[in-house]
Amino acid sequence: MASIEIEEKLKWYVGILKRKYKKNNLPATAIGAEYLKGERNKKTDRSGPPPDINSFAPLLKIKLDNLGGVGTKLNNNTLGCCCEVRAANKILGKFQKIPPELLVFTPAVRPRTGQVIKRCPNCIEVFGNE
Repeated sequence: MASIEIEEKLKWYVGILKRKYKKNNLPATAIGAEYLKGERNKKTDRSGPPPDINSFAPLLKIKLDNLGGVGTKLNNNTLGCCCEVRAANKILGKFQKIPPELLVFTPAVRPRTGQVIKRCPNCIEVFGNE
């Protein structure tokens, strides 16, 4: 379960997105991710283009490659574009030996409406169930 701190950070981040983008140009989803053991780390991100392939954390890239690789369309989603992947990559780039499934996420939200969005099958495969 995600901490109150990352839940609050996600609310703040969604507010920034709303100010930055016009309503119709808001990203589809936003999420908070955190690693709770050892040196704690909390990051937020949104859905959008995948990070540069050379900047992917190795263990995350392996998981995505096993599904077809970054940029592959699978289950009506493009691998690497989900907010879970983008937020996780920010943490896993720093803690490269942490398996992606050890991260904890807030529920993904749609910034335009505040609606909670269920994790896609690709992210379930990479990170586990919500």
